Parts: sequence; structure tokens; C-alpha cells
Amino acid sequence: MKKTSKFLSVFLSLGLGLFLLSGCGLLDAGSGISVSLPEQSFDFSLDADQARGQLQAYLDAQGAPYNQIDLAGMTEIPAEVCDGAVCVDVPTFSETFEVEIPGQQIDLSDEEELRQYVESGKVKSVTIEYLQFVIDQNTLNFDMPSLDLYMDQLGTTALADSSDLIGKVPSIQAGSTDEGELQFTADGRDIMSNYLIPGLQFAMLGETQITVDTAVTRTIPGGQLSGQIKLKLKFTVDPL
Repeated sequence: MKKTSKFLSVFLSLGLGLFLLSGCGLLDAGSGISVSLPEQSFDFSLDADQARGQLQAYLDAQGAPYNQIDLAGMTEIPAEVCDGAVCVDVPTFSETFEVEIPGQQIDLSDEEELRQYVESGKVKSVTIEYLQFVIDQNTLNFDMPSLDLYMDQLGTTALADSSDLIGKVPSIQAGSTDEGELQFTADGRDIMSNYLIPGLQFAMLGETQITVDTAVTRTIPGGQLSGQIKLKLKFTVDPL
């Protein structure tokens, strides 16, 4: 056999071997196989009625004249309260309330592209290609401050001391629908990677702070906001 034919035969055999070794991913001879997951999308929602309830509790605890205010059916905090013909002014106040987005439970361990590598303990590392937010409904009557995004163990439904801040969704104007990239904290990507490897299971939670300052506006926070978090991941795995 000619040398050229022998070389071609060896080359094709090697190429076929690498192809079979790589499975459905792309083989990186130096670090393993690259496996990309389809974009993952997780719904979230925020209800400003949480802030209304906290505001009512705050007023009830302050004594007169604040505790004479019943916010039911109101859209603004009154500037005065009346008892019969006697009316008194309601002094201005400023108070901040925390509104949470309940935990979203996320389990990627059964994704078809990764399942065999997870079961074999072959997942080595992960690259977060992007983490985006999309707001598709917004009836809030106030500008939402930045929304903090956290991660915790699978099964976590509310923020806890163990929850880890990974980034922020920037401020969103009242009624605006928007989309963009999550602003990671300095160690946010590393924290997310640690949750993804080796378990590929986690909870994602959110929190924002709503300040009611009657020297600025007496509008009672109201409305809802909903959207999705979109996540694109690429994993490096060892050959099976």
C-alpha cells in the first residue's frame, strides 16, 4: 500500500474514533468534550400587593394617626384622617419594604444531552454563556428598583441566610417591558458554577426593596410584574 493511502487510512480511523468518543458533543483533546444545553427558561413574577400588606402592618404599628388608615380600596395614602368633623394631618414618613420572588426549582440533571455524563460522574466544568431576563408583563405603578437574584439548594422556597447573591436585574420603569443581561456580582459566575457542578440542581430566588416616601408620592404600591430568566450553559465532560 502506498504511504499516502496508509496515512489517509490512519487519519480516517483516528477521526472516526474521535467522533465516536465525543458522542453528541464536540471533543476538545486538551480538556474533554463540550456539551451545550438548549436555552433554559424559567418563569418568575412579582406582586406589589406584598408591599401593600407590609405597609398596612407598618401603619397599624405606629399609633395615631397612622393606625386610623385603612388602605383597603385606596390608591393613595391620605394626607389627613378624620373622626367625624375632626381631622388631623398624617405626618410624612419613609419606609422600605422587601418583596420576594418565590423560589423556582430547577433540575438539569435529567437533560438528555447530559444525562449519561451525570450518571457516570463525568461532568467536569460549566461555562455560563449568558443569563438574561425578559419582562413580558408589567402593571406596576412605580419604578421597580434593581431586583437581586439569589441561588440556594433545590427545595428552597424563600430567601434564607444560606442564599447566595449572584447578580441583579437593573431598575425597570413602571409599565415598561424590557429585556437584557443579568448584572453578575464579582463572584456571581463562580457561585452559579458551584451550584451547577456536580448536582445540576438548584433553586433561584429574587428580592427587591420598595420604598414608600410620602414626601415624594402618596401612591400605594400596586400591580404585578412577570417574565422569564433565560439561561444558556455549556458543559465540559470526560469521555464515557
